[in-house]
Amino acid sequence: MPNHELNMEDVGKRVEKISLVVSRVIFEKNDFAIYACEGDISVKGNSVNGVAACGQTIEVSGEVDTYGRTIQVKADYIAIVQNQESAEALISSFLMECFEGIGQRIANLLAKQYKDDVVNQLKVNPEKVANSISGLSLKRTRMVQEEIDRKCGYYEELLKLRILGLSVSQSKKALEFLGFLAYEQVKKNPYLLIQVPTIGFTICERLAKNCEMDFFDQYRFAGAIEATLSLLHSETGNMYFSLQQLRAATWRVLFDEGNTCCQSCDRKLICECDVSKCEMFESAFVSALELERSRGEVAVYRIDEANFCRKCEITEKDARIALGIYYACEINIKKEITRFVQAKTQPLDEKRVEDAFLKISNSYGISVDSKQIEAFKMCIHSPISIVTGGPGTGKTTVVGILAEHLRREKIEVKYCAPTGRAAKRLAEVVGEKVLTIHKLLETVIPDEDNESKTFFGRNSDDPIDARVVIVDEASMIEAKLFRALLDAIRPDASIILIGDPNQLPSVGPGNILADLLSCQLIPRVELEYVYRQKNESSIAANAYRVLNSKKLISNNDDFTLMSFNNDCDAYKAVIDTYTKMLEDTPDVAIISPTRLNLLGTRELNSGIQDVFAKKSPGNVVKASGQSFRIGDRVMQVKNDYRTEFFDSSENAMTKGLFNGEIGEVLSLDILDNGLVVSFDDKNVSYQKNRLQDLELAYAMTVHKAQGCEFDNVIIALGKMNYRLMNRKLFYTAITRSKKRIVVIEISGTLEKILRSTTEYKRQTSLGDMLQSIKEKNTKSRYSRNQREMELSDEKDPRAIN
Repeated sequence: MPNHELNMEDVGKRVEKISLVVSRVIFEKNDFAIYACEGDISVKGNSVNGVAACGQTIEVSGEVDTYGRTIQVKADYIAIVQNQESAEALISSFLMECFEGIGQRIANLLAKQYKDDVVNQLKVNPEKVANSISGLSLKRTRMVQEEIDRKCGYYEELLKLRILGLSVSQSKKALEFLGFLAYEQVKKNPYLLIQVPTIGFTICERLAKNCEMDFFDQYRFAGAIEATLSLLHSETGNMYFSLQQLRAATWRVLFDEGNTCCQSCDRKLICECDVSKCEMFESAFVSALELERSRGEVAVYRIDEANFCRKCEITEKDARIALGIYYACEINIKKEITRFVQAKTQPLDEKRVEDAFLKISNSYGISVDSKQIEAFKMCIHSPISIVTGGPGTGKTTVVGILAEHLRREKIEVKYCAPTGRAAKRLAEVVGEKVLTIHKLLETVIPDEDNESKTFFGRNSDDPIDARVVIVDEASMIEAKLFRALLDAIRPDASIILIGDPNQLPSVGPGNILADLLSCQLIPRVELEYVYRQKNESSIAANAYRVLNSKKLISNNDDFTLMSFNNDCDAYKAVIDTYTKMLEDTPDVAIISPTRLNLLGTRELNSGIQDVFAKKSPGNVVKASGQSFRIGDRVMQVKNDYRTEFFDSSENAMTKGLFNGEIGEVLSLDILDNGLVVSFDDKNVSYQKNRLQDLELAYAMTVHKAQGCEFDNVIIALGKMNYRLMNRKLFYTAITRSKKRIVVIEISGTLEKILRSTTEYKRQTSLGDMLQSIKEKNTKSRYSRNQREMELSDEKDPRAIN
């Protein structure tokens, strides 16, 4: 099939099912790929039948654009042309990718001669193969044979999976996951691969079609349920779902491409809430859910009248359904919290503890109130304690004095926070080294594409070496990470959580701080007196006015409101205000609830960057649709546990970059399309393939800004989803500023937010489970090895007074 020719005159036009020959696969992930094609044309988009190999012909539909000096088709349709030539091109590409020394000409001849039996022939008949292919030496053939023999069946399976429809990298991961009989397992049940990194439900669906699997096959529905639950947990932050929620969401996943359930059903006529009326769907759905439960992948349970967790039937009223890992997570957190709560403590010497607090506060000239003293006593005495409060209520004061007390008493303590920025802020308060929770737990992820395989170096077998663990920004901790943290706290240690329950919950599933606060047996002190308000801070005052749906105070000093009739004027005001603020301090951030639209983070970041580019034009590094220049503020948007760098604060080589860390582009490598970013005490090199882990960070979403503080903050309120018009989200944005806030809105947006009744409600079972905890016993059983500790005549090793 001839290669279609495009030129610059075609830019801006749409093409329909043109034929192009792939010369190189530049990038591939799942079914998305960027191809270099013959004729100096690039194509990017999702393929309907897998990632193409070099030499294969693809049909492409989409808009013609440019990328640098190259013509690029932004495709909404890519399909590999299926014919004999295409099959041979795939095998040829496979041989070049897997065996060193096999070039394109030899690979083409081998594929044409031996087709899908080529690996077997290279293994059993190397002499025959060498004699039949011009230019292929017996020495080279023997070397390939040795490689095939060394891996004992590996390449045969790999080729079968490649022909079935997986890319080579996906085939390797499938083999790693399923073993050397992967091909037969995948043919029987392609949905086994849902748990394999880079292979999702869509790819499994394509493989199922290739294997001619029945639409109502139990394995298909089981795969859909698992994929649906994973998606729901991630998108909603919920820890469980009702049968009705799961059923409707599974329907959407299965019929996303407009499939019809059966001849008597028209998807358009069936409301999602009535999907149970389709008998064929319901039968397959319930059967598959039972299969997933029996395999331990899914948990089905209910909370009984005494708030205990009980297994139940799928169709039982109030049944809760979750992936097994999230169910186990809440169960284990409840067990750990029970041991903390039931640990026996000795009477507190209140006067001695209060004197210690006042001695430190007086030495620093700090005014304190009775609530802060109460919080200090609680932290000293209780195995687990929570200090809460909004902005300006003195949480920082309590933590600072507590840190000084622990230092004077020579008590081992570890400080941590969910993000790097929050850890840095806490370090300034306590005067000690503060780590992210991931770093404290010595987190390792063997496969960056699969964070579910996370390994924590610190755990119950090798716990954190401290008698006290203090955690700041507790509202941001997701459930799985909190479980790992509790598991790593040694039996004689205590934990102190600091946080603001009015801020947003964690990005990941769970609502840990709110669930813990629902348990009345967990000691807590809420700090209420607003010191910043006493000092005439409009920021703190307005933060509380947001929570109470009251009109905000604009004094043009530390809190300014600017309203515009359209987003263009508002956009210009944000850009102008940002550049003007930078003249006074570099610590300025733009915060928007959304990434989308003109007042979203993408457009604002692009606009700010353009302003700086005009003032100081220079070289640019481009990758993943982004441009980076020297001086750009950037954010790491993915946890990276492997990259090594020199950390000047530790004076040593170390590892670990975490989602949310903010830095500045220090230098560019134009030849290799890389760059160096300065993050506080470390400089990190980024190669081209890792630039997708960076985003511009002049503007950031509220979720990304959480845990950070800036001197000056601009809040941009434009068009957004109604769910983002949320008082808790706006409150979180306001509390990111220390000195000044400018709110820039499209007229009426702020009023809608203040009137909003939308809440961040999450479905979690932990809060219910914690209600079943009984009062502490005279005999305490709190050690993780279930060893009963008799403490009637002993001082509780968790107490630190």
